[in-house]
Amino acid sequence: MNQQGYVYIVGSQTKGPLYIGVTRSLAKRVAQHRVYKVLGFSKKYQLSRLVFFEPCDSIHRAIWRARQISYWQRDRKLLLIKKTNPHWNDLYCRLSDNELELVKDST
Repeated sequence: MNQQGYVYIVGSQTKGPLYIGVTRSLAKRVAQHRVYKVLGFSKKYQLSRLVFFEPCDSIHRAIWRARQISYWQRDRKLLLIKKTNPHWNDLYCRLSDNELELVKDST
């Protein structure tokens, strides 16, 4: 059974580092980034702003897409972000109410 997945990018500023991740529950995962519960790279560099996400029809497709984006040069990653989010707004507030309700229920 395939479940939907997401590839996402969190960052802090246009010249700072980027973290590319994959998840089945985007709102829950980004909420974890926002309070630095995700150990490792994103916590070390305090990356908490959701600047890009892309839904995929399966988690396997999301993993494939994340690997593809990871191999890109930084300039191409920045163009991907700029195309959908030119001002680097935090897209967390744009997630659906249903996704955000799942976060509240799991905490």
